[in-house]
Amino acid sequence: MHRSAMTPLAILVLLGASSLLTACTDEPADGTGYLQVSDLEDPPLVGHFTAEPVTVLARVDVTATGCVTVEIDGVERLPVWPTGTTVEQDATDLDAYVVTLPGGVVLTTGDSFEGPGVVDDGPGTLTAGSEPDGKVATLVAFCALDAPPVAFFDAAAIRPVVD
Repeated sequence: MHRSAMTPLAILVLLGASSLLTACTDEPADGTGYLQVSDLEDPPLVGHFTAEPVTVLARVDVTATGCVTVEIDGVERLPVWPTGTTVEQDATDLDAYVVTLPGGVVLTTGDSFEGPGVVDDGPGTLTAGSEPDGKVATLVAFCALDAPPVAFFDAAAIRPVVD
């Protein structure tokens, strides 16, 4: 009889994927592979994103694993979009994503924009390997970026920038 054995790495990968899918299916209306400001409350991330917003110039990007990111000053960060934002794969370019902000601003992979952002400044800053529970921590861990995420609280203040 042939017995198939899973390596510890394979088990960890399966558990991680299972956790990601479980955490992301709590509220199907807000998507599964991106974060919104409302996600910061489930569970509440007390002490995070407390600095005053500063105007940043960012460019929408995507990682090889499909995480939509923003690049600010050469640093790749996971964005926390304004509540009501949708992020969907571009139907005509499967390597690109379309970010639609409340109010109608549309950004696609490679687009630059300007707006007020708050880089996570909390104790135990959210980076790959951080431990808080919930969708935010799950996506931060899955996307495995070195820099902490950035939150955009005000959709009306985000403006596309022509390069």
